[in-house]
Amino acid sequence: MKSLFLTSVFLIGVATLALSKPVILPVQPDLLLSALPSAPSSGKLLASFASNEVMGSGEPVTIATRRYEIPFEDKSVDPPVLKTFFLKLVAMDVGSRSETVENFQSQLAIAGQGAQDMRKVIDFGSGVRGVYCVVAEGLITCDALCCDRLALQMEMQGANEKEVASTFKALDLTKLADLARRLPTRLETSKRYTLFIVDELNPKKNRSYQVGTIDFSEEMRDLSINPARP
Repeated sequence: MKSLFLTSVFLIGVATLALSKPVILPVQPDLLLSALPSAPSSGKLLASFASNEVMGSGEPVTIATRRYEIPFEDKSVDPPVLKTFFLKLVAMDVGSRSETVENFQSQLAIAGQGAQDMRKVIDFGSGVRGVYCVVAEGLITCDALCCDRLALQMEMQGANEKEVASTFKALDLTKLADLARRLPTRLETSKRYTLFIVDELNPKKNRSYQVGTIDFSEEMRDLSINPARP
């Protein structure tokens, strides 16, 4: 399955040598974390952390991750048995990355059309639609888009397709959708960013730092006009 989060999205690093250009600033990590679904009453939150970083292209993004442990009573057998499976939810404010939105929309349009395409469309409500796929027995992944601004990726381990569908439908993404609709789209031309790392379960790891980008536009124009000779 072609993931919504392209490989280049996850290979994020500090952009100290990037082409600076006006960008849409993403949401702060703590705000994105606070909009993610809470653990079910019978479940447990295993991890909850977020950070904003600058990509090599000079575009800042914010990524928040939560991992859940969810008990599930399997009533398909007699007597019923208690199972445990794990959910990983990653949300990313794509900011200026319109290509991420376009990539998902193209996936949604063609999902399930080919005989070999195992992807299925799922509607979470609140303006969130996704495409999920059974990768292997006990492993199901889902890519979704929230109001054309927040990209979501979910991974379920230890559950079958029916159990995953039940869990997905129970996810309350209302706060996430409301946040996505309120995110600003103001362009920022600053070449310096303050980045934050937030870990809800381990607050001692919280920190902030500044990074800067270098605008190579003048040098690139000079090279195009006067290319280096061998």
